[in-house]
Amino acid sequence: MPVRKRVFLGLVSGIILAGGAMAAAVWALARRGAWGQTLLIAGAWLGFMVAAATAAGVVAIALSVWRGRTVFLAPFIRLVLELMYPVTLRLGPLVGVPKERVQLSFVAVNNALANLGVRSPLQPREVLLLVPHCLQRAECPHRITVDARNCRRCGKCQIAAVVELAESRGVNLAVATGGGMARKLIHDLRPAAVIAVACERDLTSGLLETFPLPVFGIVNDRPCGYCVNTRVNLERVEAALDHFLGVSGPVGEEE
Repeated sequence: MPVRKRVFLGLVSGIILAGGAMAAAVWALARRGAWGQTLLIAGAWLGFMVAAATAAGVVAIALSVWRGRTVFLAPFIRLVLELMYPVTLRLGPLVGVPKERVQLSFVAVNNALANLGVRSPLQPREVLLLVPHCLQRAECPHRITVDARNCRRCGKCQIAAVVELAESRGVNLAVATGGGMARKLIHDLRPAAVIAVACERDLTSGLLETFPLPVFGIVNDRPCGYCVNTRVNLERVEAALDHFLGVSGPVGEEE
């Protein structure tokens, strides 16, 4: 099932319309002299300003994707991502949109921006491939969080394929045990772009904290549930790497 960017953007647009309507109602009451006029007018203006700034962010995201390059409203894009995402996560289930679908839509919006965030091909050393430790077979005794090259490449999980893919492209590879370690790795290595594999919950929190660094998020598959023996679409990882390295064009939406 395709993950649509319009789910997240539509929820944000609904919030903007509702906020603008409330601000207009407060303004109307203030103009009639109801309640504390000065306080109401100040509140209405604040509501209008937040709604306008958020609307500018939504327009910036839409124009960026449509025109194929980031527009000048980057601060407002950040406002939309940081301020509106937690609200949409709570609003979605109230209007029949599951939380997971909101998260996936947010990742799709971020990936569209990440595709545009790199204006020239990067050197392999500037790219970080960041994967979770749960891609490793749970029973495997060889620690790969210290060094992914500790993998014995037995083929019982996808770590060997990930290591070979990173080596073939010459990019940095790191395995994280959680969000805190992932953030530390990005801080220490200071890449120009990241391809990050994780569940939608960890991805969304990490994407918010690292914006505007181009981070292309790929949601893992969880045949055994969260955090154990997970898998990833290797073709999508390869396509993201090739895009940042200038081998191919932007990566499309995941089917």
